[in-house]
Formats: sequence, C-alpha cells, structure tokens
Amino acid sequence: EFLAVAAQRPQPDPITVPYLSPLVLRKEVENVLESEGDSSLTRADFVDQHPIIYWNLVWYFRRLDVPSNLIGLVLSAEITTKGAEIPKQWLSADSKHVCVKVLWDNINLHDEPGQPLYLMWNAHAQKSPLAHALITEEKLSSKRFMQSIVTSIQSNDLLTPMKYMLQEYHKHKATQGRHRSIYREILYLSLVALGRDNIDHDAFDREYKSAFSRLPEDLQSMTQEDDKPPSARTLWCRRIFSSLYL
Repeated sequence: EFLAVAAQRPQPDPITVPYLSPLVLRKEVENVLESEGDSSLTRADFVDQHPIIYWNLVWYFRRLDVPSNLIGLVLSAEITTKGAEIPKQWLSADSKHVCVKVLWDNINLHDEPGQPLYLMWNAHAQKSPLAHALITEEKLSSKRFMQSIVTSIQSNDLLTPMKYMLQEYHKHKATQGRHRSIYREILYLSLVALGRDNIDHDAFDREYKSAFSRLPEDLQSMTQEDDKPPSARTLWCRRIFSSLYL
C-alpha cells in the first residue's frame, strides 16, 4: 500500500548539490547543531533548509553503509510533498521505507555523444526503440561489437576491445571531441551483460592495467585521463565504501 501511494505521486525534480569534504561537512553540521540544537536533525524541514548538508550526509552514510534515520525525513519534506497533504500511510513510515542507491553513472553529467554501451546493451536486450536510434557511434553500439567485448572479457582479454574502441573513437575525434572513458565503458558493459556477481572487480582492474600497459604507443597517445586504470587511491576508497549500482 505504501509503494502504491508513492508510485501515484508526481516525481520530484532532480536535485543537485555541491560535494562537501568530510571536514567541511563536519564543520557545517556542528554549526547547525550549535544554532538550531540536536533536534534539528530529526525534523523534516532540515531537508529543505539545509539541502547541501542533508544530501551529503545521506551520501556518506550510504557509501559507508552506516544506518541513519536521516533518509526517512524526506518523506515529509517540502521537496517531496510539494505542499500537498502528506498521505496517511507515510505518517508512520521511517527510513526503512526509503531505498537509497548510489549509482556508478549519471549520463546527464557527461556531454559525449551517443549512449553508453551498457544502456545500448539493455536496449538491444529489451528490443527498445533506442537500439535502432541513429547515433554517431554506430559500430560501437552494434550488438555484434558489444557481444565481442563480452566474449573477450570472458576470455580475460581486455586488450582487443581497448584497441578497437580507441581506433573507432579516433576516427570520429574531429566531430565528437572527447570520447567516453573506455575503462567505464568496458567495466559497465561487463557488469550489466555478465552480472555483478560474476565479475571480480579487483581481477578486472588488474587485467585492465596489464592490457593498458601493452597498448601500442600510437594508441596510448589517443587515450584520455579517464581511460587510464584506476589509481591506488581509488582502489583503497573502494575497499572502504559500499558497492555502487548501475
């Protein structure tokens, strides 16, 4: 019944807030507690009055997999209710009734042309009209090419798809500018096509790093910063933070 009511309500507009470092966030929280008291973190208006602090707290708690009552406040916040009467089913609801997913990717944050491969894979699988859309990266979005990447991954061969993708990106560089990260493209496609449970992320990164080091010099010169293997700092963050979703 709770889900049925939620599904019938209009979807709120996307919210974008600046990222705060842990030290800055701690200072901001301390300032709020000093001026408004501890109870401010239990009121729904905290969401609307301090959106930057609120959503950063939600993000950190979710990434660290730490339980928190904060996400339940959104059920009664103005941003969710839009001034309408709060459904009676929500009055007794709490954070257990709110699902927070931290995503790998947000295509709205990238201006590269075309669609990411993992979305095209899903479109082909669902026979969506998107699969037949006219986009610049025709070869890269073909079912045959994506299947060849998946087959290579299953054979622990990342070098072959890396070479082909860089060559195809280079052909369109004059009209496209930046290309999508080949690291993200291959990783996301493997997670969607083969399933998260079947991909050892650490093993994938080791193979990717090895393949990247074996790229010929002419292809190395075509790479961008986000094509490179993840840094040691990134790998350590992954061990601390919870998993991301697509």
